[in-house]
Amino acid sequence: MARKSRTRPSCKAIKRLYDHTTEVHEIGDNSLWSLGLHCSVKYYLHRRSSFEKALYGLERFHKHNVNPQSEVNDWNKARAWVKKIWNESSGQMPCLDLRDLFDENGDRFCKCDCIQPEKRMYRLSRKDEKDLKSVELATREKQLSDFVKLDRNGPGKYLVNAEPGVGKTIAVLKELAKTDQKVLYLAPRHNLLDEIAEKFLLYGGKSEDMHIYEGIETSNCAHKKRVSSLMKRGVPYTQFCHSKCKYLTQGSHGHKIWEDCIYRDQKTHAALKRILLMATPTLINQKLFDNEELDNKNRSIVVIDEDHLQEMSKEVKLSKEDLSTNIKFLTGRDSNSLLPLRELALKLYNFLTDTQRPAFSLTLRPNKKDSLRFNVDNIGKDIYRHANKYRRFKGLLYDLDYLHTKGGTIYRRLDENRKPYLRFYKRVEYPEDRSYYFLDGAADISLYKKLFPGIKTLKKNKDILEMSSEVKIIQYIEESFSLSSLTSGNKMDELLGIVRAILTAKSYEGQRIGIITKKAVKESIEKLVKSSFSDKDPPPVVKHFGDITGVDDFKDYEVGIIVGMQTLYFTDYAREAERLVRNYSTGRCYYDWVKIQSTEKYTYEVLNPRFEDPFVQSMFKHFCLGATVQAIGRWRPYRKEEREFCDIFLLNNYATGLPVHPMDKDELFEFLKTPLEDRPEPKDRDLIEKLAWQIMKEKGCVKNEYIRDVLNYCQDKTSKVSKVLSPLAKRMEWRRDNHNVYQEQ
Repeated sequence: MARKSRTRPSCKAIKRLYDHTTEVHEIGDNSLWSLGLHCSVKYYLHRRSSFEKALYGLERFHKHNVNPQSEVNDWNKARAWVKKIWNESSGQMPCLDLRDLFDENGDRFCKCDCIQPEKRMYRLSRKDEKDLKSVELATREKQLSDFVKLDRNGPGKYLVNAEPGVGKTIAVLKELAKTDQKVLYLAPRHNLLDEIAEKFLLYGGKSEDMHIYEGIETSNCAHKKRVSSLMKRGVPYTQFCHSKCKYLTQGSHGHKIWEDCIYRDQKTHAALKRILLMATPTLINQKLFDNEELDNKNRSIVVIDEDHLQEMSKEVKLSKEDLSTNIKFLTGRDSNSLLPLRELALKLYNFLTDTQRPAFSLTLRPNKKDSLRFNVDNIGKDIYRHANKYRRFKGLLYDLDYLHTKGGTIYRRLDENRKPYLRFYKRVEYPEDRSYYFLDGAADISLYKKLFPGIKTLKKNKDILEMSSEVKIIQYIEESFSLSSLTSGNKMDELLGIVRAILTAKSYEGQRIGIITKKAVKESIEKLVKSSFSDKDPPPVVKHFGDITGVDDFKDYEVGIIVGMQTLYFTDYAREAERLVRNYSTGRCYYDWVKIQSTEKYTYEVLNPRFEDPFVQSMFKHFCLGATVQAIGRWRPYRKEEREFCDIFLLNNYATGLPVHPMDKDELFEFLKTPLEDRPEPKDRDLIEKLAWQIMKEKGCVKNEYIRDVLNYCQDKTSKVSKVLSPLAKRMEWRRDNHNVYQEQ
């Protein structure tokens, strides 16, 4: 039994593959046999088995799962291919590959969102003497002001990646007040647009120069729900307006016009305004930059405030019913002009329903010379007439037109009911004759350079902005507090215990506390706050990632708690890469040691996920680490606000690149017990550590009293010495006896 336990897989998902105790199904672009065989190979490599010893298990898996009609059905033919896989694979556990496998019940083989290493996820490390370049706030503000000279900069793309809270939006608005160029300004939410408009007036702008474009939901339309539904389905809503709108009247020249319709009237007003503010989700509208009604074609400057990469593309799903109804619609209608669309719809239908040799992707070449959008627009009345009949229409004609003119790769997928569907992405195209300013304080520079070749950036990767003197970022490095460990693991109690300890710390009585967490964990944090701290004055405020962009609610708060990190499932990175770059694959993912950027004389190394592909690694840094940087920025750590101190607790062990105070559990709880007035200053800490080393070298031992006597500290300052000596002894592995005397091992 002992021998068997050593050879059996420690991973439950691999064990199920190894033992063939369940039926295996695949999702994605790889065949089951190929995907499962890759997993099995990586498992044996992880166990450091030789190829000869692994052959028996690999042959078992091959015979159990290979398609009888496959060219490699014969094991003798497949063995050479398996050997090639063996030579090209690493010994990393195949967690990324296992994401594409599930059993006959629809349950995934691996339900974790990350690899949990078998060893401790942190270790003490020497601090790198090559510190990153430190930049003062005044210097960064000067760099920012020079970088956003709108009248001086010509057409091109500019990444304004100043840190959150430095004043990117204000710097741009000041320039907008000076220039006479027409501008399109995009921001994530309408409440942010209102704030931007107020700031624009505050910094020299004129109200008559600006217009905020409102959606149909905020208009006076009596049928706005119906109109909104038609718009979402791609049905021309104007046909509905012609039959139902009470604001439609007869004009002087015999043409029907709308009077007092707020939604339609604003287009006329917006076109005349120099600065037009719109919500970022409208970016995916392929006609946005060339919209004649809004005069966007003459807007030479485009400002996109906050991260917009997720708005650069739109996922389109096509079912069998979608294609069949639209084939029926296209049959017999203007056959000459719409024939290419009907042929394309038939091609996609056959691709989706092919059960003999099902492929997983289909690539279409662009046909820019033959655009059909004009013809599609001309059949608006026909589309509207059949809108109720074809309820799954969803604007497919426009989707087909996009595929016809732009091309792209369409993927065949299975939904939760095992029914096939097609998926592709519409992507934003940026006209080259404009100036684009991307305002993103947590942007990954390498990712933007990949997406926008030739883009200019404000700061470099190695620049670190100095934080305000009263700000301290305390990072708990023992746990990542991943979503899986909190929802299905055993880390929730530990997390709530740490949050409770912070909320009950005497130093924070009467202080303002803000908490940012994952949306899935927010309810548990709120229950803790309501059950134990609802009467706290003031009560803690809880928000979640994704709801904090551009928010300044915590700028004058004394305490911040950031729980975990906004992450994606590893297979979702493949989808995100596909959204941004056509025909893309993620490659392998593994864990690697990364140093924490520490403000102390020591630091820790932590195990963080690392993708083999540099582009996907950049995506991880942008979407995940960037969200943490944005969260920290809500407390405005670079500016002196109306507060005596600001402690931000970062409860995850991801290296963000920001200077932090890394702490393990003992150090964290010791820190929370220390009153604010007893915290040693940096100069005191350096002096105490220096004396401890000197005394240990001279006497072979050291204790609090020795250092206190040298410094002539009074009795009440002994605790200050202890706060420095205790963690130092732990790091140096000095042992302590019953008399509180530290000695070398």
